[in-house]
Amino acid sequence: MSPYKNELHAFDVDERASFMPPSPPLTRLPQLWELWETILDAAIHAKLQLGGKVGLAVEEAEVSEAWRVRVRQLPVIPICELDSPMLLRRAHLVLAYTLHLYIHTLPLTSPICIPKPISLPLNKKANVLVHVLGKRIL
Repeated sequence: MSPYKNELHAFDVDERASFMPPSPPLTRLPQLWELWETILDAAIHAKLQLGGKVGLAVEEAEVSEAWRVRVRQLPVIPICELDSPMLLRRAHLVLAYTLHLYIHTLPLTSPICIPKPISLPLNKKANVLVHVLGKRIL
């Protein structure tokens, strides 16, 4: 047994997997949060373009705006049942990617206003992570 075993666990380092999680990450959230997964899938499928892209076509801007409208129309989904680090990590990934896509597809002249269906769960999830993971970074 390694004399450093306790130190490794103090830093959330797995003896076998090192800094990687000991088990594979979730590839999708459960059904309750499927809308988040679906909206992210839609963004990837649509190949959204940066709002500040030089030569952005009108059609590309319209596709991005239609996707952002869908994001704004999402319901605010509760996160109280995200009760494991694996679920919390996947939720963080999906919401963070959605947030970045939302912001970076905005026209450069648009004010940045994060819609509640993204901002509220992200904020609540961050607070939950502090308690569940004991103030450790994801």
